[in-house]
Amino acid sequence: MAIVTPNPTGDGGRFDPFIFYLNQTGIQEIKVDVAPSRIAGRVTDKSSGKAIANASVVTEIYAEGYVPDVKKAPPSKIITTDANGYFELTNGANGLTWGDNAHTRSYATANGYANVTPMKLLYVSAINNLTIVKANGRNYNNVIEKVPGSITKFLVYGEPIGSDPGAFYKPIKAYIKREDGTVFTEAEANAPGVSMLTGIKQKFVIIPEDPGYFGDTVFVTGGEKAYVNVSLKRLKHRLDFKLVDEGGKPLDPNTVQVTINGQIGQQKPNSNGLVQFEFENVSVNNYTVQFTAINKSGYIPKVVGITNQESKMPAKYDIVMEKGASISGQVMVGNQYAKFAKVYIHYTSSEAIVTDKEKIDLSLLETTANEFGKYEIFGLPIKNNQTVKVHATLAPTADMPYSIKGEEKDVTITDKVGKADFLLSIFTGPVITNLYGFPIAIEKIEAISTTKTKVTGIVDLSKNYSKFTGLAGNKIRVSDVVFDINNKNQPLTDVSLDAISQLKLRYQDKYNVLLASTSGPLKITQTGVGGSVIGKVSIVDNSFNYPSSYINFTNVVTKQTIPFYLSLPGSSENAPNQTIIKAIYNDKTEVDKYFLSDPIGNPLKFSFIGFDATAKQSNSYIATDGKIHLDVNFKGEVPNATPSTVNVDIKDLVLDGNKIYPSKGAYPLVLNMQDWKLEVRDWTIDPVKGGIYSQNSLIKTGVVDIPVRTFNLRKDDFIVKNFSLNQLTLGSGLLNLVEIDTTNFHLVFDQACGSDQNAHWRFSGSAAAKTYVAKIPIKAVAGKFPATTLNVNYFQLISYNKENLISLSGAQDGVRLYNNSRFTFFPQSVSSSAGSYSLGGQGVIAVPRVNNVAMDLLFSNTNGSLDMQAGGMNLNFEGKGYVQFKNDASKLITSAGGVTSIAGTVAEPGKVNPIDCILKFGEGQPGMIDLTPGFELNLDGVGKPTTNSLKLTINNNKLTNGMFVENNDWTLLKFSGELTDPKTPANMVKTKPLFKFQVLGDISANADGITMEQATPLGDVKMTYDFASRRMMGSMHMEKVQFGSYNFTGDVEVGYGGEQGFLLMGAGQLNTGTLLVEGFGTFNIGVLFANSDLSENSIAKVTQYSKAKENLCWLKENQKGFKGFFISGGYDIINVQKGFDMAVASVYVNAILGVETSIGANFSKDKYKILIGAHGEVNAGMSAISGTSISGGIKANITVAGDYKPTGFEVAGNAGIVVPYKVSQYLVLDTLTFEGSQKAKIFFRYKKGDPKFEFELGSAPELLKCPVL
Repeated sequence: MAIVTPNPTGDGGRFDPFIFYLNQTGIQEIKVDVAPSRIAGRVTDKSSGKAIANASVVTEIYAEGYVPDVKKAPPSKIITTDANGYFELTNGANGLTWGDNAHTRSYATANGYANVTPMKLLYVSAINNLTIVKANGRNYNNVIEKVPGSITKFLVYGEPIGSDPGAFYKPIKAYIKREDGTVFTEAEANAPGVSMLTGIKQKFVIIPEDPGYFGDTVFVTGGEKAYVNVSLKRLKHRLDFKLVDEGGKPLDPNTVQVTINGQIGQQKPNSNGLVQFEFENVSVNNYTVQFTAINKSGYIPKVVGITNQESKMPAKYDIVMEKGASISGQVMVGNQYAKFAKVYIHYTSSEAIVTDKEKIDLSLLETTANEFGKYEIFGLPIKNNQTVKVHATLAPTADMPYSIKGEEKDVTITDKVGKADFLLSIFTGPVITNLYGFPIAIEKIEAISTTKTKVTGIVDLSKNYSKFTGLAGNKIRVSDVVFDINNKNQPLTDVSLDAISQLKLRYQDKYNVLLASTSGPLKITQTGVGGSVIGKVSIVDNSFNYPSSYINFTNVVTKQTIPFYLSLPGSSENAPNQTIIKAIYNDKTEVDKYFLSDPIGNPLKFSFIGFDATAKQSNSYIATDGKIHLDVNFKGEVPNATPSTVNVDIKDLVLDGNKIYPSKGAYPLVLNMQDWKLEVRDWTIDPVKGGIYSQNSLIKTGVVDIPVRTFNLRKDDFIVKNFSLNQLTLGSGLLNLVEIDTTNFHLVFDQACGSDQNAHWRFSGSAAAKTYVAKIPIKAVAGKFPATTLNVNYFQLISYNKENLISLSGAQDGVRLYNNSRFTFFPQSVSSSAGSYSLGGQGVIAVPRVNNVAMDLLFSNTNGSLDMQAGGMNLNFEGKGYVQFKNDASKLITSAGGVTSIAGTVAEPGKVNPIDCILKFGEGQPGMIDLTPGFELNLDGVGKPTTNSLKLTINNNKLTNGMFVENNDWTLLKFSGELTDPKTPANMVKTKPLFKFQVLGDISANADGITMEQATPLGDVKMTYDFASRRMMGSMHMEKVQFGSYNFTGDVEVGYGGEQGFLLMGAGQLNTGTLLVEGFGTFNIGVLFANSDLSENSIAKVTQYSKAKENLCWLKENQKGFKGFFISGGYDIINVQKGFDMAVASVYVNAILGVETSIGANFSKDKYKILIGAHGEVNAGMSAISGTSISGGIKANITVAGDYKPTGFEVAGNAGIVVPYKVSQYLVLDTLTFEGSQKAKIFFRYKKGDPKFEFELGSAPELLKCPVL
């Protein structure tokens, strides 16, 4: 089984699908039912390529030969587009009907768009420039592009460069996304601007190319603003701290320093205590803010844990700084100054850990004594009469290589001032300077045995060989630690940090990390020759100085921190990493690099440029230069692609504290866009571009590869723009689009397009700055088509079935076909398929009465060379006499010597059946219709003749067949040939009659038939064709037309066809040939040839010259089913007038004497008739005498009669005529009467070769009575 369907584009014809079964080999003929043509199309937004729903489309039809009328509009129909912008008109089905070679145009109006009603077409030349259509079998697709009614320019800029009020604002690269989803670049939005719907409020989303900026949404009403300025702010943390004293007075900027992660806040002069921060930072939005007194201002230091998110406007914080107390004194060791002794306020380890609450940073209340041992501490949070514990310690020095026992004192504050002197003592036991290599400030020390010493003090973990450094609060107290002299004065066990389970550190001075124990407090463990703090280390807080839109460690759903751990490689590449590491160590065994993983050593999970990403634990690490290298994988969502996700591997994504380096893909990304493929080459992951970015992508359609200069797959959008298409090749390389203007190209996912009206990708381009979007150079085809260039107004490719559509500009130059100056083709559309393409348009044939005609030119690659065939043409024009020519679309157009030949038929529809012919025109030939010799014309009905049909066979006489252009118009149609009537036996007509027709075509109509006056080579004829009986009847003058052995000249009535059969009868002159011609000449006759019943009217007409009643008898006897002929005629022998006088009057007698012959044959009954006789008449009169009358008469005497045989006859005899008369004269008293007669007789004989004729006046034989009928 097989199914035949039309070409999806409709260019190959429109018909109902046909299913058939294959039951033979070779060529199998398929007949399909051609469907009415359809004018369909789509209304789209020119600025986006997207469909416009609910648009009103007006379609006008200008019929073939339409005469413009300023007062009368052409037939038209208004249709509203559907939800996908489509409209459709089927010929005859929507209240609008058109015939072949009509012209049409469609235009649309839509709310908010520039709507201009086209002008009325008042000239035929303007109508001929429209699209020409056929009535059946074709789809005509129109793409009506509407331009939004307004344009608004968008200027997108960032923050000012510099602090000067007139500073230049930096332009920002951005995408402006219109409410319908159409995306414009900031360059397009600024020049020429964004197209908008007039009077309609529309939403625009501003998407910065660099996601490091906040986006924005603006609402604009089309036509209200010429410019829209959009200011975008950088994605930053913005914090304003208002510092005031206890009385609410703003602080002097030289009294307190505010720092976040080592960054000092900006405090401008005369800022009224305002300290501002602006920074890009990736964090969990938790920050430790330190407020430290400077210049001995005496303010109590504070540490505030805050939560802050990136924002356009600063977050406001009010900070009250209080004046603190001060303590001063001197530190001595024995009688020596304790140079560089540390003096600090007592605090617990937990007090050194920052929380989200504001607290006093006691760890900052420390100082170092000068060379004289003197010290001073400001900003103590101690009120008058309160006591504070103060420690003084001294580490061993070159001058004092001993363990120094520290001292602590309770100091009472009076009037904001405290006084404390410290006397430190030398411990005579072991010198203890560090705990597993970490410096320790001894607060308490005592010997508990000869080998063991117990120490309480502050361990400075920031002093180590690792790349971890302490933040504030990383000087941790350890209590009652036992040092063993046998262990090199180090503890024998791990040492717990007082109440500390986690520590904030910095790694490589770039990343804030949190060191946490797996259980209990953190411990210092002896490792090798030193010690280390072992635990899990995660990167936290404000570790990366760029926006969180680049990289984020916060789960968008749970809002919890995504762990990001330092680790060491596992046992294999895919094994989990070791997440418990030596974070702080001092044994000089440096770790080259730490790897990165989640808490249990598996791949990292985080958000990268908005995408959910993972980083492979075995290949993601922090290098020695501090840069983070990630082996990243993430999936990008590409809408309407299969698969919809793109798997992206970045083997080495590099981050450092202030930058993410673009990473180039090692292999192309390939996406399936239905039948197309999108190949993304040379792509990079660039946070500044917001995602995967490429300037070298390719859409492979299978027809053409479309370079894409902007591919940007982002979390918030998918952008494909800036197509660089220099050439588009169609028809397997036969058709090239060049000089392509890419200004107005669009790639959209269309919900309803293609021949299946489903959702597909659609790539389209339309004319923008130029009058064309592309040009098509058409190669020459020798002798048929010259090289030319076509302008393309619109084209589209669809990701389905390799379908494409190309519309040409309305004004195309005409192309001369077949080297024929009288044949010009104006292209209107182009379609292509594998190995071929076709041009649709209209042909202009410079021949009288021929209108423009829709036609197609098919170009194909035949045996390696380009060939062209013209076709798809329904040419129909009417000449004189309502004669119409119609081409045969199944036959090829040929040409020779500049003369083009188009096969077809000529007919008068419904009256004269089509006659095969060829229309010829061209160089030296203004036009002719050449009838096909041998063509059999059916005169007995419609269609081709059958074996039972009356038919005329066209002969090869060029002078009597066809039509010709003379004096810029067509001549009458002539045709001639032999008439064949199958109802007449061959022995009835020995030689077929030759008819010559010339069709005049003056037409009048009635209910029964059409009467037409014509002149044919047979003579003048008036004929009527009765449609009910399928019979043609009429009259004509025949000049020496041969019938068998006779030549006839005269006026006859003719009937053809139908049930009655052939009838030809009339009166004229018969040259009888061998019969009676010798001695008698040409007879006046009545003629009847029939193959039908004889009507009374026919008998009366054919015997109108006969004086022999026997003719009537014989014809009536054979009236039914007559098949034969009857000829009756006579010859006047004497025509004289004789006058004589009588007593009362002068009388004359006019005698006409002649002979008559009648010959008949009825072959259906084998009845034959010959009658030879005489005829005569007498007119009697007299001079005008009062009271006189005369009367006369005639009596005929037929003396000889015989029978006719087909083989011939012989007859001899005589005939006579008696003319009696009577004259009466009225007298007063009497009436006189005179009677008499005049006699005459003739003798004739006919034998072959011996005719004889005699005439005399005198006695005649006794008259015979005519047989009773």
